[in-house]
Parts: sequence; C-alpha cells; structure tokens
Amino acid sequence: MVADYELKPQYTKEMKDRDILLVAVQRIYRKCCLNDPNIEDQELNDVLLHSLCQTMTFEGFQSWLYIAKKNIEESRR
Repeated sequence: MVADYELKPQYTKEMKDRDILLVAVQRIYRKCCLNDPNIEDQELNDVLLHSLCQTMTFEGFQSWLYIAKKNIEESRR
C-alpha cells in the first residue's frame, strides 16, 4: 500500500477535498500510466470511492453511480 501524506487538522474542507482528489489522481496516474505494481486494484477503488464521496457526498455519489450504470447499460444495447 502506498502511503498518503497526512491531512492537517487545520485544513479547511476545500483544502482537504483538493488534497483527497490530488492523492486519487496521483494514484490513478501511477497505476494506469506508469503501471505501478505497488498500487493494487482494491486500494485504487477505495481511494476513488473515498474521494468521490468526500467531494460529492455519499448521496451525490449514489445518484451519479445510478446514472452512470444506466448510461453504460444503454450504450451496450
């Protein structure tokens, strides 16, 4: 597992959201573009889920996921 840098308690919500997204994007890049074997699929899934829920709210993520899955199903027809 790749270590994240620590989110400081004095960070504002916007700073935390930005940093959480930054870590997610860095891991995606390392995994997908650099083929980093140190980042496992489940770890990447967890980081993405956490960053999306933190940024969109869990309810917002659930709504987005429903629409995304629906669009994927429709495009396969």
